[in-house]
Amino acid sequence: MVPIIKKGIGFRVSASRFSRVRERKQVGPDRDALTYSKVHKAATSYRCDAGRMEVLLAWFREYPAESITAQDIERQFQKQEWAPATPNRYRALLSLTYRLAIRNGKVKEKSRPPSRASA
Repeated sequence: MVPIIKKGIGFRVSASRFSRVRERKQVGPDRDALTYSKVHKAATSYRCDAGRMEVLLAWFREYPAESITAQDIERQFQKQEWAPATPNRYRALLSLTYRLAIRNGKVKEKSRPPSRASA
């Protein structure tokens, strides 16, 4: 009698399942913002947000979200030689990150850095 061999899950399917599980395990506020960006924005906007998030993480990765002040953020912006609109894009991504972190209970609302208008 010939043994019946069940076909296994293909690599492509198992890899996509693995990546979905891996995405669920990445629970930092930066992952929340990038996931939101990927779902709700155009692909080019998501790629820009991912690049900006890398810059923000390089600056603030070692600090708890509660300890980052508006002055810390502005100090980092002043070190850069950017076009005038570029800091606004970073502010928008930071705002999204904090808004989602507050919504998901990862950061307390009072710890959110003030916006530029109130700083």
